[in-house]
Order: sequence, then structure tokens, then C-alpha cells
Amino acid sequence: NVGMTGTQTGLYVRMGSLVQIWCDINLTNKGTSTGDAFIGGLPFNVGGGQFTPANVVFRLGGASLSGPVIGYAQDGYIMLGEQGAAAMTFLNNTNFTNTSRLWLTCTYRTDSVF
Repeated sequence: NVGMTGTQTGLYVRMGSLVQIWCDINLTNKGTSTGDAFIGGLPFNVGGGQFTPANVVFRLGGASLSGPVIGYAQDGYIMLGEQGAAAMTFLNNTNFTNTSRLWLTCTYRTDSVF
């Protein structure tokens, strides 16, 4: 996230141990960081070390993508990847442009009730 600019909007609703999140990430500069792409700062950690699928739409500005963009929530973040024929490949800095826009939703369980 070094030098990354844009707008990031997120909302969540929590009912007991279930959390529903929505986010809109709209980049105007992808910055200079390298490595795997993930979204941090979930309002609550994902419970019990589970991996929970996330619905990801790469709305604009995806680069070098050959399959559907997917994600999963784990701990306090969402990992982003691309579904290949045999496995998931993590997205990294080369898959983003200065105009990338992602929409994401996910429902997951947290260990605490309140």
C-alpha cells in the first residue's frame, strides 16, 4: 500500500456470530508495493481458522488475468486470487493498474457472539 491512493468504502452488519461485509475499492494510483494482494482490516476476525469464500468482482483495471477473480476470508483479511484449471493463484501488484476497481462481499462466522 506504499503510495496507494483512491477511495475505499466498506460496510458491515453483524448478527450474533455472523458478519456480512461489503466493500468498494477504487484506485487512482496502485502505489509501489509488491507481493500478494489482500484486503485487511476486517471488522472481526474469521472464526476458528476457517477459510470462507468471498464474492469478488474486478470491475475495472485488472491486468494479466486469465481466469475468474476469487477471494477467501481468513483471520482478519481477505486474500485475492485467480482461479486456474488446477489451483488458485494469488493476485499480486502486477494484476492491478492505477484505475483498478474491486467490489467484494463476504459472509463469515466469528468466534465471539458480541
